[in-house]
Amino acid sequence: MNSHCFPPTWTVRECESASDHDQLFRFRYEEYVHKKGHFNAHADHKNRRLADPIDSFCTNFIAESNGDIIGSIRLNRFDRFVQTFCLTEYEIHKISPDIFERGCTVARAIVQTHWRTKPVFTALVLAAAKYFHKNDLRWMLVNTCTARQANDEARFISLYQSLGFSIWRKNAVVPGIGAGTVLLLDLEAALANPKGLVSLYLRTETGKRDAEEINLRIEPAQAASHMLLGR
Repeated sequence: MNSHCFPPTWTVRECESASDHDQLFRFRYEEYVHKKGHFNAHADHKNRRLADPIDSFCTNFIAESNGDIIGSIRLNRFDRFVQTFCLTEYEIHKISPDIFERGCTVARAIVQTHWRTKPVFTALVLAAAKYFHKNDLRWMLVNTCTARQANDEARFISLYQSLGFSIWRKNAVVPGIGAGTVLLLDLEAALANPKGLVSLYLRTETGKRDAEEINLRIEPAQAASHMLLGR
């Protein structure tokens, strides 16, 4: 089991077992359906779970504290499954011919409200970046559609840019959510920047540098943005 330790009381790891996934789907239901009223049509209300067929193709990372999930992020690899809107709205085919072998999109990324003052989401993205590096993947896309609906998009764009993402499309529509900005991380470019957060993290000997310590190495305004909740 691969885990990434971030003091004082939480860790990030890949979601692996059936039990892990069951806990994750219940966490999603609580955060997305119960608290925010999203995805009601797709949720399993009887069992209080939020999952979809794409989960069988993707990789999930979870942040935990004392055995409870406090945050999660999902990577949908394009070499396993490509959603139609990634072609029509994201226009991923215009990034590179290799995007279908070495790219993915991020979804279902969220952190519990009372953990937003800690860099939990930053740690989830860094864990995803390490997975990318290990599996020879290169491009990661994320959208701000949920944030735009909540009139909070600018802060999310700042967060992703502090992690090395750049704006790819300013207005793309994700079915069931709405329009938002699409941002792109080129991992090879990120690694070429010796002062970037992703590069600092991945170039450590173990790849497990304390997220709080890393935050001290970037601009204060960027560090503040790491407190934000993920999509």
